[in-house]
Amino acid sequence: MKRLQLPLSLAMALGLTSCNSGLVESNTTAADDIGSEGECTPGAEGCPCDIGATCDEGLSCVDGTCQTPVCGDGVTDPGEECDDGNDSNNDTCLNECILATCGDGFVGPGEGCDDGNDNDDDGCTNDCALASCGDGVVDEGEACDDGNASNSDSCLNTCVNASCGDGHIWVGLEDCDDANPDNTDDCLATCEQATCGDGYLWSGEETCDDGNDVNSDACLNTCEPASCGDGIVWAGEEECDDGNSSNTDSCVEGCKAATCGDGYVGPGEGCDDGNDVNDDGCTNMCKSPSCGDGVVDPNEECDDGNDVNTDSCTDTCSNAACGDSYVQPSNGEQCDDGQANSNANACTSTCQNATCGDGFEWAGNEECDDGNDVNTDDCVMGCLDATCGDGYLWTGFEDCDDGNTVATDACTDVCDEAVCGDGIVELGVEMCDDGDFDNDDECTVNCMPPACGDMFIQQGEMCDDGNSDNDDDCVGNCETAYCGDGYVHATDEACDHGGTPDENCDSDCMIPPMMDTGG
Repeated sequence: MKRLQLPLSLAMALGLTSCNSGLVESNTTAADDIGSEGECTPGAEGCPCDIGATCDEGLSCVDGTCQTPVCGDGVTDPGEECDDGNDSNNDTCLNECILATCGDGFVGPGEGCDDGNDNDDDGCTNDCALASCGDGVVDEGEACDDGNASNSDSCLNTCVNASCGDGHIWVGLEDCDDANPDNTDDCLATCEQATCGDGYLWSGEETCDDGNDVNSDACLNTCEPASCGDGIVWAGEEECDDGNSSNTDSCVEGCKAATCGDGYVGPGEGCDDGNDVNDDGCTNMCKSPSCGDGVVDPNEECDDGNDVNTDSCTDTCSNAACGDSYVQPSNGEQCDDGQANSNANACTSTCQNATCGDGFEWAGNEECDDGNDVNTDDCVMGCLDATCGDGYLWTGFEDCDDGNTVATDACTDVCDEAVCGDGIVELGVEMCDDGDFDNDDECTVNCMPPACGDMFIQQGEMCDDGNSDNDDDCVGNCETAYCGDGYVHATDEACDHGGTPDENCDSDCMIPPMMDTGG
C-alpha cells in the first residue's frame, strides 16, 4: 500500500519526516536547519527545493521538498525500475515500483487479460490475450485450434476437427464433401467422387452401376445397360456383338454368329442363299467354283478376289503365311525371305527382323544373343561374348571386372581380385610379389622385401624376432646374442664391453669382485 503523504507544514510542526514504511520521528527539525536569517538550509531534509534541484545525499526533491526517497513518491530512485507516484497496478508501473509485464497478474496497457500463470490453454493465453478460436491454442471447449482460417485442413475455422460430411473438402484426404449421406449424387457419403463402378447409381448420370469391372454382364463398364449392338458380348445372352448393323461380317442380326445358310453372305462366303440345295448357283458350302472370284471353294484356303500378295490371301488362294516370300504387314511380318528364313539370318523364322536381344544369334553380326538384358551372364550388352575387361562382372567366372586389362591394379587382367601371392605386384599396395610362400627368397609372404626385423630368418641372418630390443636373444642386425657382442643380455650378463675384458667387466660378461685392499 502507498504510504500517506502529510503536508509539509504539518510534518514540520510535528517534528516528523517521511521514511520508507511510514512516519517516524526525525532526529532534526526544520527549525534546526533555519539559518540566522530564519531560512532552511538548501538541500536539507524538510526544506524546500526546486524541481531538479540537488538535495543532500540520500534525499530526493519530492513535491518541492527534500525528503527521504520511498516507492510511491513519484521519483525513480536507485533500485527502482519506475515510480509513477500512484497506487494503480493497471498502468506501466506497479505499486512495487517495477515495470508492468505480461504474467505479473495485473492487466496492463495493451493486455486483454493477465492471470499470472504459464497455462496457455485456460481463458488467458501466455501472451496476455483472451483465449479465442483461431489463436493457435486448444482451449476448453475446442477440439483443435491451428491458428488459421482455412477450412481445407484437419482443423476447421470453428475449432472442430475436420470430418467427412462437414461440408468442407479436406485437401489430400477427401475428393469432395457435400455434407449429406446421399450416395446418388456426385459426392458419395465417403467423400469420394462418384464414378462409374462404385456400386452406387448416380442419379441423372448413370443408368446402372453394378460396382464391378466386368463388361460382359447386364451393366457395362460405362454404366449403361448391355444391349445387342453395343460392341460387347453379353455372356449367356449373345453369341457375338460387333457393334454394327452389317449382316455381311461374322456377326449378324440378333447378335448371332454368322453361318453358311443364314441367308447373309458373310466372310469367306461366295454366296449364301439360305437353302440346302447344293446344285443351284450357291453350294451348301456357300462357295464359288474358282480362285479369284471372291468365293472360297473347297479346294481353296481363301479367296479375296484380288491378286495382291501382301494381304492375308495370296493370288493362289492360299492363306498368307511366314515363309511364302511375301511380306504381310497385317500379319505382323517385318520380312519374309521364303525358304531362306532362319533364326541365324537377317530374317528370322517368324518373319521378324533380326535384332540384338531377340534370343537368336545373327551369324556374322552377333557373337551371342541370350534374349535378355542381363550383363552378368555369358552374353552382355551389344550381343557380345562376356570377356574379362568388358566392365561387367560375369557371375561364377569373374571375381571382379574393372573394364581394363591392367594387371597391376586391384583387379588383375584375368579378372581375379589382386591378392598378395598372386605373382603380380599391385601398384601402391605391394612392394613385391613372387607368387610363392617362401620367406627365404627376395620377397616374403607379406609381399615385402626381406629385412631384419620382419620376423623371417633369411640368408645372412642368425635370428629375427621382429623387434629392436638388444637385451634379448636376438640383437643388432639379426645376430644371436653372445658375450662380447656389446649388448648386455638381460638374463645372463651383468656387463658387455664388446669382447675386450677390463677391470670392470670380465670375459664372462660379469663384473669382477672387488679386490681386497686391506693393509
